[in-house]
Order: sequence, then structure tokens, then C-alpha cells
Amino acid sequence: MPKRHHLAAASLLACLVAAPAFAQNAPPPASPATPNAQSVIIQGKKIRRDRKSVRIDAHTGSSCAFMRGFSAYDEGVMQDYLEHFGGNRDSAVNDPGGDETDPLRPGARVRDIAPFGNASQDNSGQGSSPGDRFTSTTPGGCTQADVAAASGRNSILRHDKSLTQAFEAFDSGDYPKALELFEKSYQKIGYDEAAFMLAKMYLAGLGTPANVEKGIFWLKKVAEAPFELKDEEKFDPADPYALSTRADATMTLANIYLTGAGVPRDAKEARKWFEKADSIGFIPAAHILGQIYQNGLEVTPDIDKAIKYYKRAGEFGFTPSQYELGLIYYTGDGVPEDRKLAAQWLMAAASGGHPDALYEVGRMYDLGDTLPQDSQKALVYYKEAALKDQPAAQNALGTYFYTGELLDKDLVMARKWFEVAANNGDADAMFNLAAMLMTGEGGEKDLALAYVWFKLSELSGLEKAVAPAAQMGAKLSPEDRAKADAILNPPAA
Repeated sequence: MPKRHHLAAASLLACLVAAPAFAQNAPPPASPATPNAQSVIIQGKKIRRDRKSVRIDAHTGSSCAFMRGFSAYDEGVMQDYLEHFGGNRDSAVNDPGGDETDPLRPGARVRDIAPFGNASQDNSGQGSSPGDRFTSTTPGGCTQADVAAASGRNSILRHDKSLTQAFEAFDSGDYPKALELFEKSYQKIGYDEAAFMLAKMYLAGLGTPANVEKGIFWLKKVAEAPFELKDEEKFDPADPYALSTRADATMTLANIYLTGAGVPRDAKEARKWFEKADSIGFIPAAHILGQIYQNGLEVTPDIDKAIKYYKRAGEFGFTPSQYELGLIYYTGDGVPEDRKLAAQWLMAAASGGHPDALYEVGRMYDLGDTLPQDSQKALVYYKEAALKDQPAAQNALGTYFYTGELLDKDLVMARKWFEVAANNGDADAMFNLAAMLMTGEGGEKDLALAYVWFKLSELSGLEKAVAPAAQMGAKLSPEDRAKADAILNPPAA
């Protein structure tokens, strides 16, 4: 999309944009350090378990298939199981098939401290002992043996301290002990958190030599565990990258294969794990799949598949996908151009605070491109984008302070915003800053730095910077040339 936020090198008067409404004395954000390459953060978490009863559906119990496919105890199944069989009148009322007088029927409550009551009175109030109906079943095939097993397992879980102790050892820096305790915790209870921490420690070489193969083994223990709809990730637009232990393990596997971290790069295997993360409801994974198909990352580029994944994420409110959809429809990238649809997606992303979308909507209002021309609305969007560190918007803001259009003229603030935007990589801002350094507007005159920024602007692809850079380079004193060269060509570390 076109931009128009640069100044003429000599006169500094060719400002063609309208600028965002912005508090006159608000300082620009500090120039950020160069961002690191995207990385995957693996982080464990402490948990609290203090329930005396948990919930399970009858269809997941032992003779009710309770142990099917499970290599270790699964807390979610136990929660379903115990709560499904309890003497809670509310749950019985809500379940037409329930009977609060029968601990084997849906609706009865079982507590692990006394699943069948005591010698004189059981949970149903009938005074029978556990053995009286030990082999009786519900229509779903569940027996008192299932209730007893569920109660015993839940009691173990509730009293288990192995995971807490493992985290304590990890936090204290005793990694060999933590490694031992996490494995003990997983073998005893089957905590996803324990398996994930074991993966983290093997990948990072904490308490053990680094071993990617073992790290992947433990990641798969989490990522390949049985999954039910109740376990689906809950997307929160206010915290879009929040993920569960399962999603974290799945995304870590995807990134290991995507980057070749200790294994051969395998885009197909990475894509499989991104698809797995998407299938369990981790919405950012759908966005990554959209990028894979849009850019043809070791697959045939497929804009229809890319749009499918972007729309899935965008409809949940994931702003990066909304922004990409806006660009696709604006430019007609593999689809018919549709500026109105583009504006809708861009405005949705902007309303969610996406910095680039905020800038693009401001630009559209500024130029009257698809949206009605409205300088005041453009102000608002530019300002919000600039405060979110969007370089083109920061440059736009600098031009407004420079020209005094809709804002009071302030050369010092203009130069500060140009500097922030230039350090963030905006070529127009580099050119504008160079022009102000060359004439000494808004601060000290510095010909060496002016030349540096003209040259960087040229190297960034701004054609109009070529002539000023050449002219200044020919006129620099030996001292200024040495200073400029030291900045442009720093010695190797």
C-alpha cells in the first residue's frame, strides 16, 4: 500500500500527510533493541489440587472403559467419573437419568474419604456395605469396583506432593533432583506438567546432558495424550498466545521440526504438529498454517487454504490473521481484489489493537482510499499505531509535528519521532531525520550522522535518498567521514 510520509532533503517542506491527534508533550517511545528471532518459550507452572471429589462421565469408567488407552492416570477422566456418580441433588436434577439415592447412578456423589459411607450408613443412606453390591452395575456397565477405583485414585492424587516437590527442587536449582522427582511424579500420577518439564530439562540440558531425542519423547507424552472436547483450548482475544501445557508441548514439537533444533529440518513434520495444535483449539497455530500455505513453505502455495486458516483464526478475533486477510483482499493476492472486504478485515484487526492494521486504516482515512477521507479519524489511528511502535505511523506523527498541520509545530518532537521510526527501520523516517540533522533543525547539526541516515535510507530501498547521500559523502571532512564509516562499517566483534 502506498505511503506518503517523507520530507524533501533541502527544504523539509514536502509533508503530504495528515497526522494523528496526539498529546503535544507526549514523548515518543524509546528506540527498541533489534528484536531476536522468534523463539519458543517452554515454561512450567505450579498447580493446586485439593478436591475431595472429582467429575467423570460413566462412559469412561473401567467396565465403562475407564482404563482404555491410558498408560497413566488421567485427572480429567477422574473428575468426570467421580462427579458423575455423586449424591448431589443439583446434579441429579440436571441429569434426568440421575438418581441421588444410588451411588452407582448418574447424579450420586462419591467422596474419596468414604465412597460408600461407613459401616452404619453409606452414601445412599441405606446402611449397606460396599460388598453388598460390589458387582452390581448401572445400564452403562459401571460397578462399585469402578467407584472404589476412582475414589482411591483421586485420594492418591489429592494427597500427592511429588509434583510440588519437583517444582521446588527446580526452583532451587537442584536440577538432578528435580529431574528425578518430575519422572517419579509422572510415573505415579501422569501429570502433563511433569512430562513437559522433563522435556524442557532434556532439551535445555538441565540436570542431565542435553538430549533432544528424550526431550521429544516427553513432549509427545503430552501432545499425544487422549483428548476430549472438554480439553479444547479456550481462546481469549485479550491474551491470544496463552496456551495450556498440551498446546505448549505441541507447538514446541512443531517449532523443533520447523527450525531443525537438534533434529533434521522437517517442514512436513512441523506442519503435522501445527495442525495438531490447531485441532485442539490453539488459534495462533491456524494463523501459522495460513502463512505456510500463503508463502509455500515446502508446500505448493495455496491461497485458498491460507484464507481458510486465516478466516478460522480471524473469526475468533486473532488480529494477525484479520490483518493478513485485509492485505490479501486489498491487493488481490490470488483472489479478486475487494477493497471493501479488505477494509472490514483491517478495521476488525485495528479494533483489536493490531499496530499495522491501525496504521493502514489511518492511511485509508488519510487518503480517502476506500474509506471516506477524514483527517481527524486518520489522526486517531496514526497516534494509536505510533504508540504501539509502528514505524510508518511514527514517521507520520513526526511529519505532523514538523509541519504544524492539525498539531502545533514542534521541531524537537518531530525529530524525536523521526529518530524512533528510523531506528525501527522506516526508510522515509531515515530520510527525514537525515534532512533535519543536515540543517540542524530540532537539535544539533551533525553532517556525519546525516550522511549515515541518508545512506541507510538508500540501502533500505528509498530511491530519492541516493542523490543526497552521494552529495553529502563527497563533502564530508576527513573527521566526519571517519565517524560515518565507523558507524556504517563497525569492526567485527
